[in-house]
Amino acid sequence: MERPADINNPFFAYGIFRPGQLGFFQLKGLVSDIIEASQVAGSLLLRDGLPIIDPSGPRPCQRPMVKVSFEIMSEF
Repeated sequence: MERPADINNPFFAYGIFRPGQLGFFQLKGLVSDIIEASQVAGSLLLRDGLPIIDPSGPRPCQRPMVKVSFEIMSEF
């Protein structure tokens, strides 16, 4: 898998990637900060089964989410 074009973009997790859920334990060692967020501007879309936030969407996404920040890594 190639490195994302901009690794500074936020990662908003919900479902299995939220703290305390099974998927989070796979990411835990890479996480530097977690910020609870209850609302994100834009609409939540699904593309190929992956959730994507559309910032130009007509309504706010109101799902229990957290913003996850990752450690800076020299190698990916």
